[in-house]
Amino acid sequence: MKKLQKIFVFFFVVLLLTSCVTNRGTVEYGKDGVIVGGKGKARCKEPDKRYNPEITAKVSTEIDKLKDIPYVKLGLELHRSVKQLSVDYSQEGLDLDLILFRICEMSLNRGLTNKHTVELTKKAIEAWKNKTQGSHNNTVPPIDVPVEMLQIQFPTPGDFPLDGEIRATGNHSLPLNNRVWALLGDAYGNFYLQNPPVRLHRNGSWSVLLRPGHGIISLYIVLVDENGNNQFKQKVKNKEWGGFTELPFNSRVLNSVESE
Repeated sequence: MKKLQKIFVFFFVVLLLTSCVTNRGTVEYGKDGVIVGGKGKARCKEPDKRYNPEITAKVSTEIDKLKDIPYVKLGLELHRSVKQLSVDYSQEGLDLDLILFRICEMSLNRGLTNKHTVELTKKAIEAWKNKTQGSHNNTVPPIDVPVEMLQIQFPTPGDFPLDGEIRATGNHSLPLNNRVWALLGDAYGNFYLQNPPVRLHRNGSWSVLLRPGHGIISLYIVLVDENGNNQFKQKVKNKEWGGFTELPFNSRVLNSVESE
């Protein structure tokens, strides 16, 4: 943990000392903090460690996939990518410094502000930290699964941002004894548990009450096993509604919807 903190502090200082902070008044920011005009100076420091070319190429490829993703969805996608890289390559010598270097490069190429880059860095460190703590939830929950078993009719992408208490609805072909929960998500990859769980109706419909807060951009309908169900129940009992990034082991995202 101390090593991760040192990496983050060093990375933050490099950004702070070499970013557009030293050129105030010369940079214009647009939507989502993207630089749209002016001039600034920034650099990304390459890791001292020398990596196997295969690992270097894999990290570059994974981070490069994020370059065109809208910022509101970038945090979640970055979290998934870092978790998968840690699962696939940490035993082969991959460390966090190479990932942070590529994130820095991506941020500069996209013209993101120092603030947004630091937020993405925190998200990457959090995803990597969960791996180093020995969690058995190292496999990224599958998002791209067949949706024939459950469809979301409301909300649609155009209904975001959600305002006030609403009821999500749709159709399903699941056994009625399945354990299904709804989670809301923000742009930084955080999940917010909704209670009570999803109700599966005998007529093939389902419904769940949502209480969205500020910054919510997505809805996930998640199938869990008995252990996962108990974990969510414990969160309800402890009133731990949000800010978590790990789904229970063996969870399955049946369907999801995100803002346009």
